Amino acid sequence: MPLHIASALQVRVHRLPIRVEGDRQRVMMRFFWTGVERSRRLVQRLAALPADIVRGQVDEVLRIFRPRHVDIESVLMENAQELASRLQIDLPDDSLRQLLMGACASMEYAFEAAALFNPSMVPAMNQRGLAPGQVRILMSMRAVGEGHLSSIVFRHGTIAADGDLHLDSPPQLAQQIRQVPNPQYPKAALERKLRDMHKLDEDAQAVLNALSDPFSYGQLLQGLDRVRSNGRVGDIEAVYELMVWIIGSNYRAEFPRDLSISDYVLFPLSEAESQGMEDMRLVRFVDDDGQVTLYGTYTAFSGNKILPQMIAYRAGDRQLQVATLLGRYARDKGLALFPRKVNGRYMMLGRCNGESSFLLSSDSLTFWDEGELLTGPEAAWEIVQVGNCGSPIETPRGWLVLTHGVGPMRRYCIGAMLLDLEDPSRIIARLGVPLLEPQQEQSGGYVPNVVYSCGSLLHGDRLFIPYGISDTTCAVVWVSVDELLQAMG
Repeated sequence: MPLHIASALQVRVHRLPIRVEGDRQRVMMRFFWTGVERSRRLVQRLAALPADIVRGQVDEVLRIFRPRHVDIESVLMENAQELASRLQIDLPDDSLRQLLMGACASMEYAFEAAALFNPSMVPAMNQRGLAPGQVRILMSMRAVGEGHLSSIVFRHGTIAADGDLHLDSPPQLAQQIRQVPNPQYPKAALERKLRDMHKLDEDAQAVLNALSDPFSYGQLLQGLDRVRSNGRVGDIEAVYELMVWIIGSNYRAEFPRDLSISDYVLFPLSEAESQGMEDMRLVRFVDDDGQVTLYGTYTAFSGNKILPQMIAYRAGDRQLQVATLLGRYARDKGLALFPRKVNGRYMMLGRCNGESSFLLSSDSLTFWDEGELLTGPEAAWEIVQVGNCGSPIETPRGWLVLTHGVGPMRRYCIGAMLLDLEDPSRIIARLGVPLLEPQQEQSGGYVPNVVYSCGSLLHGDRLFIPYGISDTTCAVVWVSVDELLQAMG
């Protein structure tokens, strides 16, 4: 089929009366660190407080903040332990003094007070108890709070048979997904990462040989010290930095309680994402054996570097697996995984040079060393930059890909193209005009003149497109897939 470019848009865009905005009243508890010296002086002052003052302060903290947090005592105890660990001191024997110590090392954070935008939508893992024609959805969004620190929040909802979309209200008491403490790592996983990075040399192998299997983070540090003391590694510092970076960026996170994922906030947990987790693209991936996994690719920001990361979640699990995406083509932003293997290989879309769309393929979900240019900026409305707006959607005609294009005045619009089902490197058709563009009343916001989506959902003939408006709020539209495909020829 020759490439067809639509010359005029013939797709009706149905705008739903939905506007999702950040709630400044939704807060979570964060660890509050003032540095070693100030924290040591703080601990000394706490130790000198009379017992009745300690009790009064703890009572006051619990009176004010207990209604705003789930099991606040446990969080305060965890933060007290974190403070003691950083200072390498023992906790006080008195539990009340421990609670006050934790309160002085805690702060509330309004995680979506500044903005809530760039959503992605997939079918939820649990589809039980629905009426015929309904589908339960899960939507991720980028939430921004103080200091422009980004996290990921989730929202459930239901699409009715007639296309009506209802989003559930978010829980007022949000909880943070917690990093698994002192996890055990299989040696083979670290070895594979090093091999994929072409870093499995004699120095790295010497450290691997010194590790037990599995090993903890502390055992890794001990192994590095043993190899250093034996003088067996030439550049031990380079090996040290590399292995600590790999382990720190690849971790497990757990849901403390058996609640819905929409009750939780996925907040930065590693150094690589310490300044934000951006623009998650969710995809419901079906493996060859029928196993369903929810993957989410996102951009981790450390303050000066970006790093592509991926979460993996299976129904019924109480944990998320977080992994760094490696390889020559796992770079820049906007990586989006296909919902199944194509010709026996994983495939992904990415914007590897900052301005063009690439097609990536791999035998590994976490290592992407093969890629090719798919398309670059062509039309005037996308002349600055093109990329994807989420994972490809399988239709009988081909892989439907919503795209983003950046034009003059950094104006973001959403377009579409169609890829061959068996050979996604071949573009069958594309829209020559935007499918969705900023409306005049939507031009203002944190980043003006932007409409942007991180993933859409196909239900029947309707393609539901959640999108961010000017990096501030979210809205939803739907279009007929038949009309869209016909418009592309």
